[in-house]
Amino acid sequence: MSRTFGGYIGLEQWPPGPPRAAAPQLTHSAGRAILAAILRHERPTRLLVPCYICDSVLRAAEATGTAVSFYPVNTQLIPVPPALEPGDMLLLVDYFGIRSGPVRELAATVGRRAILDASMAFFSAPPPGAWWFTSARKFFGLPDGATWAGPDLLPRPEAHNPAVRADHLLLAQVGDPEAGLAAYRANNAALRTDALAAAPLSRHLFARLDLEAARTARTRNFLHLHERLGHHNQLQVDSARINGPLHYPLHLSRAVDLRPWHAAGIFAPRLWPDVLARAGSDPESRMLAEAIVPLPIDQRYTTDDMNELAWRVEQLL
Repeated sequence: MSRTFGGYIGLEQWPPGPPRAAAPQLTHSAGRAILAAILRHERPTRLLVPCYICDSVLRAAEATGTAVSFYPVNTQLIPVPPALEPGDMLLLVDYFGIRSGPVRELAATVGRRAILDASMAFFSAPPPGAWWFTSARKFFGLPDGATWAGPDLLPRPEAHNPAVRADHLLLAQVGDPEAGLAAYRANNAALRTDALAAAPLSRHLFARLDLEAARTARTRNFLHLHERLGHHNQLQVDSARINGPLHYPLHLSRAVDLRPWHAAGIFAPRLWPDVLARAGSDPESRMLAEAIVPLPIDQRYTTDDMNELAWRVEQLL
């Protein structure tokens, strides 16, 4: 088995794409830093957060002294928030980049009291009148980097995080995945909720990426996997609205032990183990964490790669 799937994206080798008419800029080191900046700006008394969420969101709320209240997400990854009370803000998540329509519609009903977490939906459009942030680091071979949009201007940080490193990108390039994974985890641990700018190297690399080619590749790979594996998937997918998502979320009807998948060279992550360990997690969120296998579809892969990946998945089911 020579080909493996998944893991972080290393230093990308693509030639620069065409000039960008309205190029996005990396403003902050991480999405959690943007979320903290929004909370400091708006000063809500409470943030309503979906139960199916990673702990980095909770750290941003804690860093700003914002109380958190959880609400459910249904089995189709659609948020089901309660009515907002005075002083509340609502965090909505575009899960895997495949729920942009429903979460934008919800955000439109709330306006500036909504924060749309598009860290899994880099290519989605910000909802008018609401806050929105995304993470370039999850989509490209960058040490850090995130951007945002919203109804007001946020202070643009100038100092960057001196702990951010690019060792994992270089180790992936020279073919040392074990050392690279350790370096990748160390770099993730260095990301903070402070108002820090994206590293100069991240901004330099990002400006030279072909974003349209990446978006096209991710969309193509997602749709190809869905054609091959959609009959196994509990999630309903509107293929016409897929736009460069993060993963192909294969939602099975049972909890999944990922160890055989990793042994088969499919390094799908568990999103998120935090949910399983968190007191008070509802059964639906626990099942989402246990039964969804996020399959890699990023710009490293071709249609032939997706055929091989789908074949291996079929052997595991």
